[in-house]
Amino acid sequence: MILKTKFKSFTNYECKNELEKQTLHFANLANFIALKGGTLKSKQLLSADMADILSNLYLAHSVQWYHNNHRVSEELTNYCIERLCQENQRIFNRIIDNNGYLKYVLFYIKKPEISYKYSSTYNMINELEKNDLLMEHLKKDIIISNTPLDNLLKLSELQRNGDKKMYNDLYNKSIQVGEYYNP
Repeated sequence: MILKTKFKSFTNYECKNELEKQTLHFANLANFIALKGGTLKSKQLLSADMADILSNLYLAHSVQWYHNNHRVSEELTNYCIERLCQENQRIFNRIIDNNGYLKYVLFYIKKPEISYKYSSTYNMINELEKNDLLMEHLKKDIIISNTPLDNLLKLSELQRNGDKKMYNDLYNKSIQVGEYYNP
């Protein structure tokens, strides 16, 4: 079983995207880590890293599932999955670097880390501002009325409508702490 998983992981057998590759790589890595047997319990940092990868994969697959069922924002879905996969790659590299024999057996899992671009975050902010369906999905399970969030939503609406006077009044009421007036 270990050799079959290793072969699939090495060749990226039937993987369509990075999330599927990492899921297969994690299964392969878990098989090799399990060979540590009872000593794994004493290796708490290794166990924590494996748990972090598993939880990131679970979250990424959940995000993908939500997108497949609700089609709210492909851009946001890709952004979230990409960020989770980037974090996982750092952890994969750390695990391989700290376990000598894995450097030779699972060398193909270790890859250069790619940091995310600030422009991606700015694109997500624009997506949140422009995608009304996305905002409705985000607000669905949050109590907003008579909270500071209510004022923030009103600010966003006033900014879109171009009502500077009402915007500035609500901004000063909501954002300012009262020490300085922002005209």
